[in-house]
Amino acid sequence: MLPVVHYGSENYQENLKRLRRTDMHYVVGKPFRVNAGGERFTRAIRQQMLDEVMFQMAGLLPAQYRGAYADLKAASHKYLVFEE
Repeated sequence: MLPVVHYGSENYQENLKRLRRTDMHYVVGKPFRVNAGGERFTRAIRQQMLDEVMFQMAGLLPAQYRGAYADLKAASHKYLVFEE
């Protein structure tokens, strides 16, 4: 997977009406794979995998956009394998 995040367009329509520029940002992270390591896929394991992916994406965003994934110290990497 290649994590890509986009932020900054929340005022796009308002700025367009006033002919103002909107600063939109795209950030690309490091590619990775999700690997269960032979474990049986349970609902809990799938949720943990999803949380790990979401923490990777949240790390690419400014703090005010991270929401439920704001505490990056809580992130684990058990199921993620980063590509070189």
